[in-house]
Amino acid sequence: MNDSLFVSLDRLLLEFVFQYEQDISTKEEMIQRINKCCEDIKENKVTICRIHETINATDEEIDHYCKHSEEIKDNCRNWKPTCDVFRK
Repeated sequence: MNDSLFVSLDRLLLEFVFQYEQDISTKEEMIQRINKCCEDIKENKVTICRIHETINATDEEIDHYCKHSEEIKDNCRNWKPTCDVFRK
């Protein structure tokens, strides 16, 4: 009986050790995945910041060209009556 008990305890201990090693391996894999995800998030944040800067620059350009277009329209409106006077 004593031998049987030791054999059972030995098997149980072996199972615990095996499970412990699997858990450690799984934990290390999860840590690596988390670190990779953190790196990806940082890269994505940098990319998003660049995109925001590009959008802001484009918005400023659009505003500039809209103002320029309005100025041209105003100049055309101002010259039209003058042109009519010259024709008559």
